[in-house]
Amino acid sequence: DPKLNAMSIYWMGEALYKRSNYDLAITKYREFLDEPGSYGLDAHNDAYYNVAYCYFKKEEYENAEQSFRTFTQDLNETNKNKLTDAFLRIGDCNFVKQPDAGLKTKSLEDDRKAIEFYQKAIDMGGGQIDYAKYQIGLSYGFLGKYQDKATIMLDLVNNHAKSILAVHALYEVGESYRLMLDADDATHRQKAMKYYQQLITDHPKHAKVVDAIYQIGSLHLYAQEYRLAEKEFLKI
Repeated sequence: DPKLNAMSIYWMGEALYKRSNYDLAITKYREFLDEPGSYGLDAHNDAYYNVAYCYFKKEEYENAEQSFRTFTQDLNETNKNKLTDAFLRIGDCNFVKQPDAGLKTKSLEDDRKAIEFYQKAIDMGGGQIDYAKYQIGLSYGFLGKYQDKATIMLDLVNNHAKSILAVHALYEVGESYRLMLDADDATHRQKAMKYYQQLITDHPKHAKVVDAIYQIGSLHLYAQEYRLAEKEFLKI
């Protein structure tokens, strides 16, 4: 039976993946994809998803992105959770890309692509929306779009209060306004201090409290409020 023979190869790939033998797993999944009996099986597109994860685990992000894209481009794929996850991983592949040779920073295009695919994950509606929003916020920061970063991080704080990322997002709201400091406009400094203080007040035992106190002290120092700055620094 061609289909059964194909599935036996697929299952070998699954077993190898679970044992973290990613190179051999990729070989078996690709062997499965070449089998005539694999066509028409639900596992056929799943194999691309699994190959992508093998590459992702190996930190071969360009190969991972290619396979995740192949998975998402199958018009017959209906698994919303897997499609959402694949879009997130494509976003991650671009988010973690290293700078090209000779460059100190990575391409801004990678950050734009990361935002695009994190947004696709949100639009797909298969969960992990808080993670996607947080990553979009960080990517906006890399692009220097601090107001956009603040907006989406605050969205996460207000609409996903139980997320493990909510406190980190609140800190990043403060960071966004701190990075928009303008000597002629005290508004951003006040907003930064407001959100740092909100973190300290609402989450007094969180690890980010020390960072928030330090940044409040730094903002007082920036405004030449030396006694207030010293008062904050002494809390650390």
